[in-house]
Amino acid sequence: MKFTYTKKVDSTFEMTLDELKFNLADRWFWVVSEVDVSEKIVTKVTSDFGPYRILWVCNPEFAYKYLRKNLENWVFLPCTICVYEDDWSVYVSVWKVDPIISTFIKDESLERLSKEITKTLIEAVDEIK
Repeated sequence: MKFTYTKKVDSTFEMTLDELKFNLADRWFWVVSEVDVSEKIVTKVTSDFGPYRILWVCNPEFAYKYLRKNLENWVFLPCTICVYEDDWSVYVSVWKVDPIISTFIKDESLERLSKEITKTLIEAVDEIK
């Protein structure tokens, strides 16, 4: 079972990041937090590391439905998306929450919701040119 969906895009790192944020906002996801992992690695470890950014994103309606079901579902929030450069190519990778829910939670309504969230995030990624 694969827990991520990754797409190679034909754009620059910064343009990909901007387009991803636009596509997410268009689907009512907002960026809760953004970490420039490469900046930390380059500063602390090595200069030989390309751009690598992790975004934590949330859609209030989806979050509400998750939490309404069980307040302990906070562990699945927010959703994680990574944009990175490897071998001169840019990739966008989404953490798919639906396999986690179907494997560990066994709740049909959460499984349906998780599939909808994953589908929505993948659509946002797939719209990147």
